[in-house]
Amino acid sequence: MKFDITLNGVTVKKEIPTSYAEMTYEQLIGLASCGDDKIKILSMFTDVAEETLRKAKIKNLFVVLDSLKFLRKEVEQTMPKSIMGYPIKDIEIETIGQYADIQDIISKYDKDNPIDILKSYPLIVATYCVKPYDFAKAEELSKELLKAPCGEVLAVANFTLVKLEELNRTTQPIFLRLVIRMSKFKRAMKNWLNRLVFTQRYYSWRNKLRSHEINYLNGQ
Repeated sequence: MKFDITLNGVTVKKEIPTSYAEMTYEQLIGLASCGDDKIKILSMFTDVAEETLRKAKIKNLFVVLDSLKFLRKEVEQTMPKSIMGYPIKDIEIETIGQYADIQDIISKYDKDNPIDILKSYPLIVATYCVKPYDFAKAEELSKELLKAPCGEVLAVANFTLVKLEELNRTTQPIFLRLVIRMSKFKRAMKNWLNRLVFTQRYYSWRNKLRSHEINYLNGQ
């Protein structure tokens, strides 16, 4: 949605998303720091300082604010066949190096900090995009994936975490510590979703991810 912001006689045009499909993953990370504060949200989307927004005139302000109501809904997660032009048709961990690196990514983020968890997702997704697998190239690509649709990055990364959780459950003596970390991850993500006033429930969300996995593996 495009609109005008005027301050001291100077008018600039800005644009904000009106659905999660229009949001980049970078914007989703920014949104996590805004809570339900409309000024912070508009500042993040428009890259205009909060203090400037407080003094500026926004044309059709109520219409602009109403366009943000989609944030009260759950993020639409779509399992893609490619992201930013990189095919990820086969969501499988193919090398031991890839597996070890994903485990390392998970071990390094702060399990009680949802924003830290979200920041790790592009790198997890990038490990599927680089073929043949190369972690250094995946790190570079993860920066590019910040501009990818947020729902696609979430879907692939969460798909991976669900698969790892299931693997850990069948090998509990070896991976007990990771299971505990995943439990903390689920609690942290649930709290984060609640803070953003999303209507979905975490466990319903997890079941949807598993349904996506089944459909994906069946080629639907």
